[in-house]
Amino acid sequence: MNSVQYDNALKEQAAACPGIIEKIVKGFWSGITKAGFAPVEVLKASRHIYLTGSGDSYSAAMALEPCYVHYLTKLGTNIYVDTALENSRYTRFLAQETPAEAELTLIVAICSGEFSRRTEEVFERAGDLGIPALGITEQSTPPETDAGYFLKVCLPEISCGKPGCSAYVGVLVSASLLAAYMAEAKGDYPEGTTKTLADAMISLGNDYKACMEAFDVQAIRLAKLWGAEIQNFYGVGDGIDMASVRFLASKAIDTAGIFGGFTNSVDWRHNAKYIKKAVETCVVFFGEEDSDSRRSIATAVDEAFHMGFKVVFVGDVTAAEFGIESPVESFQIPKAPKEYGYLTAWFNHLPIDLLVSYFAPFKKKGGCYDT
Repeated sequence: MNSVQYDNALKEQAAACPGIIEKIVKGFWSGITKAGFAPVEVLKASRHIYLTGSGDSYSAAMALEPCYVHYLTKLGTNIYVDTALENSRYTRFLAQETPAEAELTLIVAICSGEFSRRTEEVFERAGDLGIPALGITEQSTPPETDAGYFLKVCLPEISCGKPGCSAYVGVLVSASLLAAYMAEAKGDYPEGTTKTLADAMISLGNDYKACMEAFDVQAIRLAKLWGAEIQNFYGVGDGIDMASVRFLASKAIDTAGIFGGFTNSVDWRHNAKYIKKAVETCVVFFGEEDSDSRRSIATAVDEAFHMGFKVVFVGDVTAAEFGIESPVESFQIPKAPKEYGYLTAWFNHLPIDLLVSYFAPFKKKGGCYDT
């Protein structure tokens, strides 16, 4: 990758992610044979599946929802997504009313970094209710609990730790393979479904790997051009892209020390676009060729550009092909296979991870997060 003098942990992790998918997949096949993994009977019995997490892990749970819906609702399994705080304290599980429902329920706790206290409380509450819980984590030592099963995400050493970009991709890959594996176990999908999904992710990862050098060159160019002015970051995404913009907002705060926000295209057009000092704000819009809200996104991009924001478009077609009329900066990402459209959210944040990582060395001091 270029610009070695500006290397940082987020850049290194983002650059490495496309090349570690095969290792993560191999780790999944090994992980499901370990003693701590959930018995196949537990997976087959689940009819109410709760995806949960905190922070980046909740963003991952959001991204995973369409994958779980695709594989596991064919014969009536219900999928729920909420924060660990909600699941640990407020969610009314069916098992609270009908104890027999406990064995038909499965909590999948995403842990892309350290286990949060709220996530530990999810395991504790699951134990009290007799509900099996499965943690998907890169941590070698998950919390001790009688209720929990665990699947360890296999990451190369260079990719471990903060700011968590590799761990985020790792839990997405592992948790999506779990969905396909459960679908096979239930008999909803034929044998080989999990391997087919794994091959699709490895292939898409290779497509991104071929683009990362060009993404890096463009990211450092924009950081040099804009970095001294940028004090705010906004990610705007609809549907599957909401998880990515939520994740990126946290990276803007963690890595560049600037304000990070996220929203959808409709709320941006009606509310967020009126924030002050547009020239100090980088707004990144995400969109896919087959997006249901394509017109809304294109309109929002054009409005933001003419209001003076620093605008970037990330999509699987060019900005012009998407319907954007303004001459905005853009990253064209590889297109996910049509039958695996949700995989877009596994990788589409990577070019902006690079951009955000480069804002730090160029930004003007005195931002709201400077110390």
